[in-house]
Amino acid sequence: MPNIVEVRQKDSLSLYANPPNDQIYDFKGYFTNGTEDDEDNREALSLENTLWANTVLASSGHVIAIVVYTGKETRSEMNSNQSTTKVGKIDLEINRLSKFLCFFMVAMSFGIVALDGFVGQWYISFFRFILLLSAIIPISLRVNLDLAKVFYSYCIYKDEDMANTIPRNSTIPEELGRIQFLLTDKTGTLTQNDMIFKKMAMEWAQFDLDSLNEMESMLQENCANGIGPMNDLQIDPETGEVEFIADNRDNLKKSRKVRRE
Repeated sequence: MPNIVEVRQKDSLSLYANPPNDQIYDFKGYFTNGTEDDEDNREALSLENTLWANTVLASSGHVIAIVVYTGKETRSEMNSNQSTTKVGKIDLEINRLSKFLCFFMVAMSFGIVALDGFVGQWYISFFRFILLLSAIIPISLRVNLDLAKVFYSYCIYKDEDMANTIPRNSTIPEELGRIQFLLTDKTGTLTQNDMIFKKMAMEWAQFDLDSLNEMESMLQENCANGIGPMNDLQIDPETGEVEFIADNRDNLKKSRKVRRE
């Protein structure tokens, strides 16, 4: 390929790349300073030859670049999702019930007009029955639920058993009654840095409080046979203390003790 001075003087440079897609870690294409069929002056391009949007060069020098994707064809734009409004399950259930009642109301109005034999201006009678039967749709129920949700949020905010609780969304407070499983990370805010060992699940085995001795023996055996950083651990079978033996030049000394609770 020509050097940077020759590249600037070229007026027949071309770049061929794959169509726009949302794969941010994939880019395939090639650069040529001749025709598309000229394979001698072609150089392959990969992800290492690309720069992200708003990229700043940290080193001195310059880069000759070309914009490949713009607007909605960029990877960041194609991977972005539109923000959605949180809707509770009870709202979805009421929506489905309202649609069914609306269909039932129209069908009933049409059935009454059909039983009457479509006499005269039957379409006026059809809309008249729709107005008469419109009370089937619980419009006031939605208003009452919205007011109830605001009251729920106020009660949560004023509850002394949940001090400093701030409900930031008054749309789904009733969803708290549907919670069956709560998944959290083990941060100090929740656990107060006091965790008790219950069970450890691995790909090939599971250990609990009853099988700690077996796990310790397997750990000690594997550490003794290995040459990794855990080779300097020793477990006292009587007291259960884990001793870390550090190599301090000529002699070995005990640098730290960790007691198993």
